[in-house]
Amino acid sequence: MGTTFHGPSPWPHITRAIRTRGARYAAIAYLGQDAPELLPLRAGDLLVVNASKAAIRAHATSPAALAYYVNKGVRVLSSPTLHAKVIATNTRAVIGSANASENSAFADDAVLITDDPEVIASVRTFIDRLDEITEIDEVFIDNAAREWEIGRAVPIPGVSGRIRDTEAEFLPAPVTRMFVKHAVDYEPSPTEQHVLDEHRPRQPATAGPAVKYQLESLRLDRT
Repeated sequence: MGTTFHGPSPWPHITRAIRTRGARYAAIAYLGQDAPELLPLRAGDLLVVNASKAAIRAHATSPAALAYYVNKGVRVLSSPTLHAKVIATNTRAVIGSANASENSAFADDAVLITDDPEVIASVRTFIDRLDEITEIDEVFIDNAAREWEIGRAVPIPGVSGRIRDTEAEFLPAPVTRMFVKHAVDYEPSPTEQHVLDEHRPRQPATAGPAVKYQLESLRLDRT
């Protein structure tokens, strides 16, 4: 298999990659209510999440998902400083940015999946060395459910709240050029003009993502 890169929607690849024999070890910061469908763990597996009060109140980690895993016999732990998203099986490691949530499908996430034994061992070591660990049990979940009711979803890409809405883009339809006219005459100061000149692109950039919107200035003198 080697090492493969998957993005911007990596969860189908992650789900397939971790369907292996033996125990799985995962440290995934945030869990949506649909996490069990994306991250199919079973009895004997280990899952570390960020189930801090802040994460629960922001609806970043779901008490319902925690309860599902605990009832399945998964050992679930909470680390309030966890932000990583890594998984280790006996034969593969997953390292990336994807939280176990449907909201991840609305963000540009990416992961590496590898069968490199050294990387697999390093992921296991990373998970084993996480500190400030709290065991998640029924009492913890009951308290988390109350915190969930107090809080509200905070729209964070890939964590909670569906961010990408194609019907609510910056512009209602694709445009190639748009002109915005100043309502009043304005003469930039020498300093402002210098800043404008410095930021005006001298030649098109070829590296990196394509720019969807670009702002340029044009002055039309009165005749």
